[in-house]
Amino acid sequence: MTIYEFTKLDKPYVKLGSGKVKEVFYNEDMNNLMVFDPHRDSNVDEVLGYTAEEHYDFLMDKLNFEQGIIVEWYKCEDATSDYNIHYGLDVKSIAFKPFYEILKVLEESRGSITLSFKFNEIKDGVITPISFMNFEY
Repeated sequence: MTIYEFTKLDKPYVKLGSGKVKEVFYNEDMNNLMVFDPHRDSNVDEVLGYTAEEHYDFLMDKLNFEQGIIVEWYKCEDATSDYNIHYGLDVKSIAFKPFYEILKVLEESRGSITLSFKFNEIKDGVITPISFMNFEY
């Protein structure tokens, strides 16, 4: 079992599976899951490194204080990292699925709606862009 301590998170996360790029981390106490799907030739550290501090801090607060959420975190080529926060899913059963099955469940939770914002919250199939205080595009 590999334990990963993310900066600004109160609790460590356990790495599930053995991928080097597409990785999944789970915290049983909070029942929270992070799913990393970086662009080819990048990795989790780069996804983290290409997340602006304000957006990273916002997400770490969510993971420290809310239970039962799934973060789908990814980096596209030549861009900063994006993430989606999923609510209301059976996190524990999803956490132990193979990576591509996890992505399929997350995609199904969005329905046929295409994501058009860098940061989204998804609850009951409704996608809402996350608005950050003092944030300008």
